[in-house]
Amino acid sequence: MPLSLPPSFSSRPIVRKIEQRFGLPGFARLLKLLEQLAESPSPESGVIELPASDWREVLQVGQLELHVFLAYLASDGFLALEPDPESGSP
Repeated sequence: MPLSLPPSFSSRPIVRKIEQRFGLPGFARLLKLLEQLAESPSPESGVIELPASDWREVLQVGQLELHVFLAYLASDGFLALEPDPESGSP
């Protein structure tokens, strides 16, 4: 499934918040997250099943930064987190 973003994507409130909080690396990580969703086996479900180690690799972050980034998105209602059995983290 190709990733198709609306022309005004970067002006959406959550995207602006991410860019303000995490800078351009945060914006890039948000796009990487959306790419993972588009490439997932069932993107229409809105679920991406990856262990924390894979998320760290995809988003090029450490464990703490991954947690902070995903928790920030979750606190805004952009996504929901489930504990990762691999490490007990999202």
